[in-house]
Amino acid sequence: MHDYVVALAADYGYVTALETTLKSIFYHTPNVHVYLANMDIPPEWFRNINQKLSPVGSQLHDLKIDLNQMAIGKVSWQHINGYSYVRIYLPQLIEAKRILYLDSDVIVRHSLWPLLKFDLQGQPVGMAHEINCAPYNTGVLLIMNDGRQQI
Repeated sequence: MHDYVVALAADYGYVTALETTLKSIFYHTPNVHVYLANMDIPPEWFRNINQKLSPVGSQLHDLKIDLNQMAIGKVSWQHINGYSYVRIYLPQLIEAKRILYLDSDVIVRHSLWPLLKFDLQGQPVGMAHEINCAPYNTGVLLIMNDGRQQI
């Protein structure tokens, strides 16, 4: 079990954007564990990345999931698919005290450690406030995972 982890969810068709996100995470945030929830990304892809990460103390974990086994909703928006719902299940999928969920197209420009350690003052989830858009952005979620959440 890790105290602080970062989690993403994507399929192999999104791997180009995902690699950009991962590079930005690992460049700015050393010694971090990142979990990638996926159904179809080959283990060799993870091995290659982890070989490059070993000198900096970070690791990318292959978190295989089955979207067909998750009770997920259906929406009519093209940009929302089954992977959009994985963030809801993260407390059940990952053993960590805190999980920072990031959408797979986020660019990290600073260390994530201050955000991972941000004081949520007892709240179970923290979301980024969106400027000039919807009130909140669920593409960045800090989830407390103390074992009490039930989905």
